[in-house]
Amino acid sequence: MRNAFRMLVCVSLSTAAVRAQNPAPSKIPNGLPEWAYNIPDKVQPPEPRVPATVRATGSSKDYEAAAIAGNATPPDWFPDEHPPAPRSVKGPMPNACGSCHLMSGQGHPESADLAGMPAEYIIRQMRYFKSGARSEETRMGPIARAVSDEDVREAAAYFAALTPTTFVKVIEAATPPKTYVSADARHRRIHPDGGTEAIGRRIIQIPEDPMRTTIRDPHSGFIAYVPPGSIAKGAALAKAGDAGKTIQCALCHGDALTGLGEVPRIAGLQPVYIARQLLTMQNGTSAGANAALMKKVVVNLSEDDIIALSAYLGSLPPRPPIHSEFVFETAPFASAHASTIVETRDGLVAAWFGGTREGAVDVGIWLSRHERDTWTAPIEIATGAQPDGARLPCWNPVLVDVPGASLMLFYKVGPSPQTWWGMVRTSRDSGRTWSAARRLPDGILGPIKNKPVRLSDGALVAGSSTESTDRPSNWRVHFERTTDGGLTWTTSFPGAGDGPAIDAIQPSILVHPDGRLQAVGRTRSQRIFETWSADGGRTWSPLALTSLPNPNSGIDAVTLRDGRHVIVYNHTTQGRSPLNVAVSRDGKTWTPALVLEREAGEYSYPAMIQSADGLVHITYTWKRQRIKHVVVDPSAFP
Repeated sequence: MRNAFRMLVCVSLSTAAVRAQNPAPSKIPNGLPEWAYNIPDKVQPPEPRVPATVRATGSSKDYEAAAIAGNATPPDWFPDEHPPAPRSVKGPMPNACGSCHLMSGQGHPESADLAGMPAEYIIRQMRYFKSGARSEETRMGPIARAVSDEDVREAAAYFAALTPTTFVKVIEAATPPKTYVSADARHRRIHPDGGTEAIGRRIIQIPEDPMRTTIRDPHSGFIAYVPPGSIAKGAALAKAGDAGKTIQCALCHGDALTGLGEVPRIAGLQPVYIARQLLTMQNGTSAGANAALMKKVVVNLSEDDIIALSAYLGSLPPRPPIHSEFVFETAPFASAHASTIVETRDGLVAAWFGGTREGAVDVGIWLSRHERDTWTAPIEIATGAQPDGARLPCWNPVLVDVPGASLMLFYKVGPSPQTWWGMVRTSRDSGRTWSAARRLPDGILGPIKNKPVRLSDGALVAGSSTESTDRPSNWRVHFERTTDGGLTWTTSFPGAGDGPAIDAIQPSILVHPDGRLQAVGRTRSQRIFETWSADGGRTWSPLALTSLPNPNSGIDAVTLRDGRHVIVYNHTTQGRSPLNVAVSRDGKTWTPALVLEREAGEYSYPAMIQSADGLVHITYTWKRQRIKHVVVDPSAFP
């Protein structure tokens, strides 16, 4: 269907021959904005050459570039990620749908994202293309007239069954990288001469990795640069209509804008594509019966409005969380913070500290169990009561389920993080009753905020840290390791680095396929830290700063069973909103996956696990008043 990157093959296929199959547009329809149509630059820089045999990261397959360069037989890099594809999608046939929309259905900026769209919607659009009600004679009109109704039905059913993932990262920038529109690719690429340019009144969209995009790798997405302020302006238009200028998007597209009945999803689509559709609806180029319903929506929108709406919609997750809820609505404490969550044989259990305020002597550890699709009323399961009758605050609970043994609750007691000590209690009935509290050995604090990891040899490795009594306090990460279920412990510290010391606390540990451990966590340096271990947590590399921002706030991370790593954190250097989820295949390059909270307020100190059914559960502090629980399907992550 819509064309993907043309491939430059140095063996037997020339650029000109590829372009001839589906020529790039040479003029702007009805005088619409040039940036929305990616008309190729007249002066074309040299294009990179594609090797004779191509491979995609993470795929076991390879292809001869010449065999997949056209539109008849698109590469299927990850066949296990989708249902069996019909011939109309996978080919061989002229203009197989997967060649432009990819086998994932999510396409490139010049093509529609069809993943998870209602089959009836896809069939209707093909009918409009066929009749000319939706005018696109460069590609889709001729394709729609050439394919059979059965081909269309089979392709529509296939794409409707797919799960959309986050495929575009929207970035506000006044001066993005300098780009050009490639005649070979039919979308923008970074100019080889480098430099930046003013964004002006445009959306500039480029591939994250041009070569991976060229070979139609569905795991390699796009970056969309938009003018500063666009996302907030677009959110106001989408949510409230700007005093009658337009209509609230949720009325037709659903609360999460992920579609409603036969009405399509608009969340997470390519911003350039969204803008192009709004423009064609506004000027009548797209004139199907259902497009007529959009007339009142778009008639008063300016070009700036369309850019803003497209930026906002593109920034949204293509799928909402499966479920979100508060663990409690009312409670006998005013403040709640630092939650932890675990799955036991009897279901989910969550805990947090609650009291008048953080650090108050009435702060205890509270717990709730998830039973019959609801959370039980919070109960206090640990306090800081001392033998002399005094009471001290409790801090940072961490629940750990030991298979075949007991549920362990680690927490801290003491006047402050500089002077607290570690405590532990155990439960043999999934948190209903608890043993007496036991103080951990001197020098052992237990997991300081985030869950430990259990290694293949049975060892439990916990991320911990200390805060000195100096002013300002010195923060230092360390790790605690036990091979006997917590009876005895050993400690280890990251090595000394060459540069200035990084103040860091609260590690979360990821497990890589080769057995290496990677810890990430909170710093005072405005970025998340990392440290690595190649020997099961016995020794660790010096701390280093990652590319992810951190506003001096806790994070959590988990390695999924499919090997991907997920992190939940505040993507900012100030404040504790927004609260974001990102995913990585190597622990180095992180791709945005979901925004849990974006409004003003504190959304912080997340905890995250993957449950036995494969879903990801996240709990976090909601405005210091409640604990929120969100369930997401990681198959929707990129």
